Amino acid sequence: LLVTSETSLTGLFPSSPVTRNKKLIAEAEKQVRRCLQQTKNAPYLVVGLPIWKTEPSHRKTLTRFIASRVYAPDGNTVSTHAKIHSCETDFWHGYKLQEFDVYGVPICMHICHDGRYPETWTLPVMFGSRVIVNPANGGTISGSIDAFEARAKSLVTPTSHAFYLHVNGGGGSFISSPHKHDNLLAVSEECKRTSQSFPMVGDPQECLVEVKINVEEAYGYWPVRSFRASEEIASAYSNLYRSMGGKRSP
Repeated sequence: LLVTSETSLTGLFPSSPVTRNKKLIAEAEKQVRRCLQQTKNAPYLVVGLPIWKTEPSHRKTLTRFIASRVYAPDGNTVSTHAKIHSCETDFWHGYKLQEFDVYGVPICMHICHDGRYPETWTLPVMFGSRVIVNPANGGTISGSIDAFEARAKSLVTPTSHAFYLHVNGGGGSFISSPHKHDNLLAVSEECKRTSQSFPMVGDPQECLVEVKINVEEAYGYWPVRSFRASEEIASAYSNLYRSMGGKRSP
């Protein structure tokens, strides 16, 4: 699985023509599909791009969303997931949970600002997701490497017990494990302790943050424990999960 940042196809420029030109975006997406088709042993790929859909209650004929689209190795679309809680000008909210499978591994996704809403990952983990991916475009990484590591170790995994992949267009990307201590598995080049900028993070660099994980190490402890507190609580969580578009069985 290869995950790229939020709006990786166009960049995150809400008011710019680059995120409004449907024709050019479609042509760029065709190139992505063609590249997958022509690449031996291509991965599943997540690419960020603007999409347009009809919203019956909106005055506009088509409504624009920030989305991350999952492609199979043959270039076909597996699923498309609109940002759940948009915070950009002239983009609408997806409101639905983002879940998909890769080779039988249950995965959930939330995009950048969605990370402020814990239900975007705790609900999917309750119902089986064991890898969480977070495409983001939240600005340029800065500060000390110590501060970056402390934040990365404490994000999401202490409340999910799942693997977590954060990929940000401005640097500071990482992969963490469900483990309680020393859970950083890989970080982007500018945040490594071997960086020439140490003890501060460096300028963002294009790089591949990569690690092989054993999904069976993720149990989803805390969301699952909340779900199992009682039959009444399980029913309430199930109703909430279904109302947000969740489709997995408990």
